[in-house]
This record gives sequence, C-alpha cells and structure tokens, in this order.
Amino acid sequence: MKTIALAAASAAIALTVTGCAAAKPTPAAPKTKAATPAAAAPPGPGAAPASGADSVPAASPNTPVTFFAHAFSHSEPLSLHPDPVVQQAMPDVPSPTQAVVVYLPVYPGAVKTSAAAAIGDMGTPMDADLLDGSVYFKSKHSPQQLASWYQTQLRKLGYVVGGHGSTASYGKTTSTYEEFEHAKAPGAPTQSPDISLGFLSAKQNGETVFKLKAFFIVVPPRPSDTYLPTDIVKVVLTEGKAVKTITDPQWIARVVKQINALQVSTPGMSSGLAVAAGTPTTIHAAFYGANGSVTSVTYQRLTATLTVGTTGVALNAGAYPALLKDLASPFA
Repeated sequence: MKTIALAAASAAIALTVTGCAAAKPTPAAPKTKAATPAAAAPPGPGAAPASGADSVPAASPNTPVTFFAHAFSHSEPLSLHPDPVVQQAMPDVPSPTQAVVVYLPVYPGAVKTSAAAAIGDMGTPMDADLLDGSVYFKSKHSPQQLASWYQTQLRKLGYVVGGHGSTASYGKTTSTYEEFEHAKAPGAPTQSPDISLGFLSAKQNGETVFKLKAFFIVVPPRPSDTYLPTDIVKVVLTEGKAVKTITDPQWIARVVKQINALQVSTPGMSSGLAVAAGTPTTIHAAFYGANGSVTSVTYQRLTATLTVGTTGVALNAGAYPALLKDLASPFA
C-alpha cells in the first residue's frame, strides 16, 4: 500500500492505492504498453469484432481504433485524448494523434451527469503516448451493486480487478475506485485499454455518482530492422569481463522469440530499476545466423531497454522479466 500526497486549492487530499493495477504512475520502461494495430480495412457497418474486444485496426490517425463497439447491449462511446497532466510534465514531447474510441458498458438505468472532481484522478501513467478519457453517471443503486455489475460485464471481455484505491480529504474518505486490467500471461503485452471505476462516497440527492475512465498507450510501430533473424545458431554474451557462448537451440529460439516480441519504448517518467552493487548494468550479445550474419544486441538493466543492431531504437524489455533472466542465466 502507498499514499500519494496531492495538492489541492482548498484542501489537503490523500490518495491511497492498493493492489498492482496497470493504470497508475509507474516507471516508463517496465510498463506494459498497447501497440498500435497494423493497418487494415475496417469491416462493414454493423460488423462485430471476432473476439468481442479489439475491433477496427487503424489505417491512419484519422481512422479510429475502436474497442468493444458491439460487445454490450447499451454502451457509451468514449473518445480518448492526450492527458493534460502528461502534456504539462513533458511539454517538448509530441502527443499521439491516433484516434481511439472505447465503448464502455452502461449500468441499467444509469444516466450521464456532470463531472465530480471529488472522485479524483484514479491514477495517470506518466507516459508521453498516453490517451485517456472519463465519463460520469448517476444511479439509484449502491456502489457495491454497481461494482459487482461492472466486474461481471468486464470479466466477459477478459478483464480482472487489478487494484483498489481511495481519496480522502482531512482524513475523511471522499471516493473509492477499482482498476481493471486485461487478464494476460505475465509479461505479455496487452492490446486492450485499462479501465477504472470510481464512486463518490457521499450520495448526491439519494443517488450514487460514479466515473468510468479508460487509458490506452499508443506505441509507434516497431521498425523492421530491429527484429532478429530466425536462423540464429550461436549467441555470444558479454557481461563485464565475462564472456559466454550459447549454442543450445531451445535457449536461442526462446530468447529470439522474446526479443522479437518487444515493443518500442516511448518517452515517460522513470526512476530507473534497482541493480545490486557490483552487477554490470549492460549485457552485450552477438547473434550469429546460419548464413554467417552477425546482429548485435545491447540490454540496459537500469532502464530495462534493449537495442538491436545500430538502429538506436530502444525496445521496452521491462514487461518481459524472463528475457533478462535468460540473458543473465549463462553467467549464474
């Protein structure tokens, strides 16, 4: 559990967060990000996505990436935009221009209402490629009933509750919230937005005011020259003064697959990763292909980023802890 102090114009506010949801301030490098889908022609009117989740891939920034358009009988389309807090923190980094729309389920009988600032931000990842948006509703039912219903609806799309939080003013709880993240294998990149659900603690005219917020991080396409060949037969690793040669085909196939699955690392706030004293901060690798080609790879422990060849494009390896484990294992 951690408490984050927030500045307010007229009151001291404390934000308490529990759990391990993705949608909260976290280091940029290890954070999992959603990649921009590959270009494709959108389906015809009324066509439902095959999975019930991700729908129209983006052909251009003006063609929206849409989520859950046909997943619910009653939904609210929410357009996501660059977050002003992130823009203020990183004014020199261009914001994404990709249009993203998330269709959120609407609780039966709930109606839209004006914004309720007391619900709080519910966490904003400090990432330059973040898009988010919020919508407010009111209902005659309790927060417990609403939370249970949303858990059921989002579970159908593969979501789980990743954390809980609350805001308080002078020791009195003003709001509570839950964070939903898409269930996936540990370290696997997500292709779906994170969703938060917050409630005002005090009823307004006998009704519960609640907020739905969606987050999506748009990652640039990975350049083709940052992928490793698939015919690698030997890898030479260098860590400090130690050098190891690996020819195990299973180890090579596993590491190549993990490296080729990485996404581009984009600008964000990061405090770095902890590295034990005396541990080299960089692992260098040379991947030898069956045709005699050699591709260099550099893994940076402090930022959990990896570069392939001489492109200079940093790839986010923080979502793949197994990759560092594999790269470091020959030196153990």
